[in-house]
Amino acid sequence: MNPAFIDEWFPDELQDNYIYKLITPRRVGLTRCRAEYFVRLWAYLLLKQQELNGRLRKPLSQLTIPKGFVPCTNREAAELFYANKDRGSDRAAGMMIDILVDLGLIDKLFDGNTICIKIRPVTHLTSSNPLAEAIQLQVDGFNPRTDAVIVANFLARNYNWMSNTTNYIPFKITKLLRSWAHQYPSSMRVLRRCDTSAAVGFYMLYPTASECEEKFFLPASNSLYL
Repeated sequence: MNPAFIDEWFPDELQDNYIYKLITPRRVGLTRCRAEYFVRLWAYLLLKQQELNGRLRKPLSQLTIPKGFVPCTNREAAELFYANKDRGSDRAAGMMIDILVDLGLIDKLFDGNTICIKIRPVTHLTSSNPLAEAIQLQVDGFNPRTDAVIVANFLARNYNWMSNTTNYIPFKITKLLRSWAHQYPSSMRVLRRCDTSAAVGFYMLYPTASECEEKFFLPASNSLYL
């Protein structure tokens, strides 16, 4: 499977359809260019796995999630990402893969010799049963003991793309969340799944400067302006 010929195996018009669905609605850090790279990588890994299993079919009409991790070198990724553009380096392709990891679109393993990539399911692109029972959610208070790490990790996934040194960001966010919970417990809320009690959303109102703190503790009618 030659990654440079991905357009022959997964036509442009189908790629564009997936790209549009991926960036609609807008998601922090996910540009159209990054969405394009992700879709091409997804198609390539699916085709490569089919080839390894002796089930390669041409062309693809839709994308399904490959099973587990699939080997993919930075050179293969570079040919995928930059086939129709000015040639990008293997290093640039590797950095783009790391960005896709930070965006929560893929998982990556490296054992010292081989890079393996796993496509993470994208709900509105891979849901096989749109009539499945909806997940029930509820608004709840933030629990610094059980929610801090979970919230820190999904906040980091959304904003890691802004920094090249992000390994310790969830830890720093966890410390901040617990500190804020001690100072402003009534201002922090989570959106929690009813079935697992896991936090899936978060918001907080907090004063941004010391002179604001007096207003912060007043009733909203006297302190909040929209």
